[in-house]
Amino acid sequence: FRYYLQWMDMWVLKIATQLQQLEESSCEYSIFIDSDCVLTNSRFDETVDDFLTPFFRSGADLAFFRRLDTHLHTESGFLVLRKSPELLEAYLEMLEFILAGRFYDLASWTDCSVIDHFADTGRINFFDFCAHYDLRSTNPIYESTLRQSMLHLKGPRKGAYSIIKRALGLYR
Repeated sequence: FRYYLQWMDMWVLKIATQLQQLEESSCEYSIFIDSDCVLTNSRFDETVDDFLTPFFRSGADLAFFRRLDTHLHTESGFLVLRKSPELLEAYLEMLEFILAGRFYDLASWTDCSVIDHFADTGRINFFDFCAHYDLRSTNPIYESTLRQSMLHLKGPRKGAYSIIKRALGLYR
């Protein structure tokens, strides 16, 4: 990761971390959860298992919350990866795309933008939680059943911070 840190912003480490998981894991599926997510109860395993069943049946390689028809990008705070040669190759291409500076040609320069670009060009066989569950919110994780067991905090820079304040009785 020291090499990657020399060439890119910290957010791109998500792509490198996910690639490393695909390369090194013996598991068929991996879940990536942002570090600003909090598991709020012991039912997470049960909730996530039920939530992911349609993705498992789909045969897709990557599952995420895709916000179509909005100005917002894919929600990359919760991703599910299926270890496949195709996804491994796509992630290698994503990293090369970033290291070559080609992501600066995109409308914005985040991991979400890169994932969207690879989804839009058909490079990734993906499953869209938003389309499957008919989620229309700008915060699709909160709208989904995952909210029962997980919060994606985002901190005070985004509105989700108020959810924690409300839960703790600090919101006025």
